[in-house]
Amino acid sequence: MHQERLRDEFPKLHDKKKIETTNRGSSSEDRNFRAFLRRLLGLRLKRWLGIKTTLKEQKWIKEFDISWQKPLKSQKLRLKLKLHKKVIEKIKKGAKIDQILVHPPQTAAKHTTAVLQLSGNVINLISPPNVIVPSLQRSSVHVLGYDLNRLSDQAVTFGALDVNKTEIPLRSVHSSKLKIISRINLSLKSCDSNVARIQQALHRYGDDIKRTRKLSSELRLLHRRRQNLKKEAELLIAQEIYSKIHYYNPEIVAYENLRGLSTRGKRGKLAKIVNYMCKRSDALAMRIKDWYSVQSQSPLLKSVDPRNTSKIHFNCGGIIRRTIQNWDRAPCNRCSKMVNTQLNAPLRIAEKVFSP
Repeated sequence: MHQERLRDEFPKLHDKKKIETTNRGSSSEDRNFRAFLRRLLGLRLKRWLGIKTTLKEQKWIKEFDISWQKPLKSQKLRLKLKLHKKVIEKIKKGAKIDQILVHPPQTAAKHTTAVLQLSGNVINLISPPNVIVPSLQRSSVHVLGYDLNRLSDQAVTFGALDVNKTEIPLRSVHSSKLKIISRINLSLKSCDSNVARIQQALHRYGDDIKRTRKLSSELRLLHRRRQNLKKEAELLIAQEIYSKIHYYNPEIVAYENLRGLSTRGKRGKLAKIVNYMCKRSDALAMRIKDWYSVQSQSPLLKSVDPRNTSKIHFNCGGIIRRTIQNWDRAPCNRCSKMVNTQLNAPLRIAEKVFSP
């Protein structure tokens, strides 16, 4: 009784026929509406792309599209570039801009970078660094040797010899660029500690895809920052070498060929010293050559073998007992003097130029 009463009060809705469900969307009204939308969107796309429409199409769309009568706002792309002073100087000298490449932001700072491709003569494109100190008029320096050390206050040291292989004392000036290099060294160490921390976390969260993706992106940014810091240190060292050459005007500039220097087989502090030093000696020499190619007078840059430059004493020829504990100052076994190894090495490099 109760079921019958419910059935009378709430009658069951009739089921849809199978014919209605199969013919849904195939009626003439539905087909016409779809064709109308297709035509309307096609004409809007034509207008957006700048393709001309016929008078018949314009009449038809004005009846249905109210926004068609309003003119489109002209949107021009504005690119504002912040150029370096040296780039502006090159353009003023006569260098032409061939093309501008705009790169989307790749870091968390979301800065869009633009690369300018310039063309012109060597004089227009290469601009040597500005040196405030004037050069010596009467300089007795025949060979100037420089030694690359770990990135610190003594990242690059110099030694000068005359024609008779006698040492010429150089003026001791603590440059501001070397202070910046020591700061770069600290930031490089912090980068390496962060890289080690992230690598441990990646090893810990190996199965978690979300965490590993985020950590790998951070690791990529850290490696890029480390590479940029190394390039900045190399540029500062090259500017310091250029200023010394400009001041003393030597005939020959000697440097070590550090192409095969690596940390393989070295452990502890010695590996860290090799890791935190400028090892691209050929790239530095090529940069200095490019700076001097614009000028009339240029010294001869010569690479020497780096063997035993820090082990043999310059004055007496004895062997320096150098260990990791006394790396910068070590005793000589022949004259038993405490030798500053960082100042002894450039003198030995300059001495090797005279040997055949």
